[in-house]
Amino acid sequence: MPDYEVRNLSVTQRDDKYFLTFEIVDKNNFTMPLEIEVITSKEKLVKKVWIKEKAKVIFELKDKPLKIILDPNEWIVNENKKYNIEGIEIIVE
Repeated sequence: MPDYEVRNLSVTQRDDKYFLTFEIVDKNNFTMPLEIEVITSKEKLVKKVWIKEKAKVIFELKDKPLKIILDPNEWIVNENKKYNIEGIEIIVE
C-alpha cells in the first residue's frame, strides 16, 4: 500500500505569481500515477504525476497555497493522514 509524504516544500513569489515546489515520496516504493490538488483562495488546480519512489512537483499559482491534497478523489488505497508544513495543510485521502 502506498504511504505518501510531502517533503522539501517551498513557496516563492515572483510578481503576481506563486510557485509551489515539493517532493512526494512513497515510503513503500510503489510506481503509479497520483492526482494532486492544490487549493488557494482563488483557484483549485489538479495535476496527475507519476510517482516512482519520489517525484518533484511544481505548481504555478495565482495566490498563496492553502492546501495540498494527494489523491483527492480517493482512487488509491493508501495511508490517510493530515499534517501541516509551513502553514499549508497537507491531506492524503
